[in-house]
Amino acid sequence: MGQQIAIEQRNCSFLSDVDVLLPIPMSHRSQRKRGYNQAEEIAKGIAQTLQIPIAFPLKKKHQKTSTTKKDRKSRMAVTGNPFYSCSHLGSFKHALIVDDVITTGSTIAHFISALECDASTKISLVTFSHTL
Repeated sequence: MGQQIAIEQRNCSFLSDVDVLLPIPMSHRSQRKRGYNQAEEIAKGIAQTLQIPIAFPLKKKHQKTSTTKKDRKSRMAVTGNPFYSCSHLGSFKHALIVDDVITTGSTIAHFISALECDASTKISLVTFSHTL
């Protein structure tokens, strides 16, 4: 899917200056259970096609309950940021956040608020799917 996204958007002006990909992380427990991170796999396809590096500046804390089966209101009521910084993003000019699906946008909002980067870093988002 990442390769297809990159091929379709290759000539799009918003991707022309992207210099780092940031896949949304999963908790270690969830990733061990599933065996892979969908957002990371999509990012790998984009990286391979467009020759853009992938960075992992944030990690995700384990949450006691999953939000995947909660409704919009319940997801938004989750308190605290599930992400924490494990490194400063550095001086990248344009970071592209990669996620598999956007449901309410709260994951993206938490991710961006936990991101430590220069104030001049442009942040964009690409996703495979979204809910209505």
